[in-house]
Amino acid sequence: RYDPSKFNYLGSQAPAMIAVYLWHKAPATTLKEMQTTELIFGTQAKTSTGALAANAINAFANTKLKLVLGYQGTSDYLKAIESGEIHVALGDWDSIVSVRPQWVKEKKVIPIVQHTLDKHPDLPDVPRLIDLAKTDEQRQIAEFDALPAAMGHTNVFPPGVQAARVAALRKAIAATYRDPAFIKKSASLQMDVKPVSGEDVEKYVNKIMSYSPEMIAKIQKVYGF
Repeated sequence: RYDPSKFNYLGSQAPAMIAVYLWHKAPATTLKEMQTTELIFGTQAKTSTGALAANAINAFANTKLKLVLGYQGTSDYLKAIESGEIHVALGDWDSIVSVRPQWVKEKKVIPIVQHTLDKHPDLPDVPRLIDLAKTDEQRQIAEFDALPAAMGHTNVFPPGVQAARVAALRKAIAATYRDPAFIKKSASLQMDVKPVSGEDVEKYVNKIMSYSPEMIAKIQKVYGF
């Protein structure tokens, strides 16, 4: 069994700006309306990030999101949401902007809740899950929910690597993310460069690992396990 706290995290290019979004023609388009109107939430499986997000929103905001499983990622979600097969999905907002910029410009997709530590700069008025929390316990659950996205797609070394080598690689990766040519190439691919340091990723992992078994059980209950 692996212990995530023993791995060496080198940093990532950017956090994942995860958001739940819905189609503009959905029967409900606000959290308040979603409390009385059932919406279909398309996702992969009961343990997928989308399913966890839907269950958490239902628990925090008393909404009526109904899971439909079997979808295989962003392209599936976008086809299904445009056709009306589903009303709601989850994804990286920057990816949605990249693949369907016209939809975003015309407000055909509406972000409802952000599953992030920090708000996306383009979505200052869209609440995070933690903003929906009513108790300290819910705030802890919401923070747990947001921590994986805060790490982004990080580079990792296995346990046992010499500290000096880890430090050198962290420095090299950080330098790459500051390199003008790298930033220019990323921009041409519509990829953000908002580096998350290896030290910060390590901090987020350790925070997740610090949750007590009792709190993990409460998180699992919210997630529907």
